[in-house]
Amino acid sequence: MEEGAPTALPVTPEGSSVLTFGDRSESVDAVVGEQQLALASSRAAWQKVEWKDALGISVNSDTTKIEWTYNGTDVTSGQVSGFVTWYTKTGWSNVYAYHEGNRQSGGDFYRGNTWSKFKNSFFCYPWPTVYTYYYNNTMWGHPDGHATRSQSSDSVDECLELHFDVYSAYGQYNP
Repeated sequence: MEEGAPTALPVTPEGSSVLTFGDRSESVDAVVGEQQLALASSRAAWQKVEWKDALGISVNSDTTKIEWTYNGTDVTSGQVSGFVTWYTKTGWSNVYAYHEGNRQSGGDFYRGNTWSKFKNSFFCYPWPTVYTYYYNNTMWGHPDGHATRSQSSDSVDECLELHFDVYSAYGQYNP
């Protein structure tokens, strides 16, 4: 996770579709004492992975946002949200989008993950359908309030070059 000023998000192209899929919360395992409750803090962080065409136009994206509560020693709760976008005007469609989140049993971290798949039958017509895969887009929230991230994604059968950019920041994500 980068510290400092958040990276800038590009504008979602006109004609894109946005899908927000639900939040999943996990509650505190045990009752937290009044003293720990007073010291508890919460934070949010997100990571957006975005595939673009040769002109730099976003063709699709997958974003993972986590929010977690921590007290310096343990992560006590968390939730994950997922967001996907795709550029419908050029033939992209969403095949699937999923998310999951869980607090590690010892309270060492909260992990949120999203994964999705997109396809375009017209991008390279008459050649094969082009796919982009977001195998994992993962964020971890830690007991001291910092976040870490990783991602794995790929494009398959593209006839024109596609590339991806990764954006991340602390705070709320606004699609």
